[in-house]
Amino acid sequence: MESGADRAIFAGDLLHGAIQVHEPHINSCFEEDEEGARASRARMFAHAADNNALVLPAHLPGHGAFAMRRRGSGFEVTDWAPFACT
Repeated sequence: MESGADRAIFAGDLLHGAIQVHEPHINSCFEEDEEGARASRARMFAHAADNNALVLPAHLPGHGAFAMRRRGSGFEVTDWAPFACT
């Protein structure tokens, strides 16, 4: 999603656990296409890191999104963008 200079990516089922941010090659037990999931997750994270896009996870605890950057062969969270539940 883009609005002006703001960008966001809805991770959906590509991200099931926080460890996958640092180690995107790790799959959850829910993957039906393990290689496809790894490739899709790596593309999503690379796009988010390279384009300063917030990632909105569906399966991580809390209410918010995060910014990320590349770190070695993986990625890391650089900042959380919390959202208040009303």
